[in-house]
Amino acid sequence: MLAEDKLGVVYKLRLLYNSGEELLKLIEMNGRGNNSLSRKGGKSDFLKRAVFHELVYKCSEENGLDLETILDEYAIVTGLIEKYRSAMAGKAWRKNAMAHCGRLMEMLVFNGESKADAPVELRRFCDSLDAENTLQLALAVLILLEALPRKMSTRQGDARNMRTKYEQVAEFFEKLCERNVLYERIPRLYLLQQALEDNEKALTRIRLIRLTCDVIGNLSILATTDQVALNGRWEEWNQLWPDLAGCWLGENHSQKTPDFWEVEELRNGYRFIHYLRKNGEEGILHQQHFTFTFHQNTESYVCILHPKSIDCWLNGKKLDEEDVTYQYFTLDNLEHPKEIFFDPFIYEVAWFQTKKLKRTELGLAELTKGIYKIIDDFEEYAYQFELCLEAITPQYIYIKDSLLGVSHCVSVEKYGLENCTLGDAIGIITRGQKRYLAFDNQMVYIELEQPWPTGNRMK
Repeated sequence: MLAEDKLGVVYKLRLLYNSGEELLKLIEMNGRGNNSLSRKGGKSDFLKRAVFHELVYKCSEENGLDLETILDEYAIVTGLIEKYRSAMAGKAWRKNAMAHCGRLMEMLVFNGESKADAPVELRRFCDSLDAENTLQLALAVLILLEALPRKMSTRQGDARNMRTKYEQVAEFFEKLCERNVLYERIPRLYLLQQALEDNEKALTRIRLIRLTCDVIGNLSILATTDQVALNGRWEEWNQLWPDLAGCWLGENHSQKTPDFWEVEELRNGYRFIHYLRKNGEEGILHQQHFTFTFHQNTESYVCILHPKSIDCWLNGKKLDEEDVTYQYFTLDNLEHPKEIFFDPFIYEVAWFQTKKLKRTELGLAELTKGIYKIIDDFEEYAYQFELCLEAITPQYIYIKDSLLGVSHCVSVEKYGLENCTLGDAIGIITRGQKRYLAFDNQMVYIELEQPWPTGNRMK
């Protein structure tokens, strides 16, 4: 397909703008007459090619998507839907479109429902889609939910009632996302639902495609603990390790209102310890600690965990929106920064409102001079994690317990630990009077009963 023809498809689908008038106004064309998208040849084709390439750039910059790839995948998906339309058309399909699309996601993302139970045409449609291609899956779901046109040559005209379309898609994913193993509400669904607060003009089809891609991508890595562990290993490649150790001043720091942080580098991230004064208490500071991990792939973001998240891990609960926040960050220097800037984009929380930190040469002793008492606000969440993996065999994992002088022998099959490696965070967590065998990457925590016996233990 030529670039000028692709521009015509973008116009018909109303991908980047909800009305044709918006696009025509942008490119200074009329809908009719000599200066229109339907005119062929000469300067018109040159102009349309230039405009299309500008839209490709705009789509990439604003939505992180390749417009030409979208058109290619759109052609594939609509072709497949037309090929198997007997299974995905008619009043019966439309009446239960959400349930049918949920079944597709079940087969393609969760691998939980046997394709043998589905109609032949539906099975063939699923087999024809690339389950690893989130863009393809997103387009399939959106088209089948009628949030996008079924044909690239559509004559629907302007995209109307986009807020309703967004709400419909958000409702579809809300129930599906309950299947994830980590969050009460997955981060990318949060962004989709946040988009509903924007004005109608901002609720475009291209943005809905991007948000849907992100939700499906999120679901695919949160479907099982194995997927979470695998994704965690991939994220380690994207993790940044700038030199942050030392003390940092908050934007409101002063002698009367102390607001500073001490940063320690850990094995899997950083501990940021916040020191602040509350209610004008003279000579007293409060201490609050959080875990930070910095990442850079298509976005530069930091994941900040509240210490109460340890309760979720140990008790098999999902994280809620008060346990974690994701923030964009900017460093003035990637290796040894002197300033860090934060900007929340997923889960805004009351416990982290810092926008800027500035490095100081002062040490903790100097910053706490004259302070006679430091109160740990999160003492109840304190724990120790001792890495003490002893050996991994095909059947068992052995953890050395220095406190008891024994080795704990954990069944690989029973706890689903087949993907454990020697580089994983495996050991013993001690929290208060309780102790747990911890397989952090796999999110498996096994409480040790009291009184603790001696000798090798089988779990």
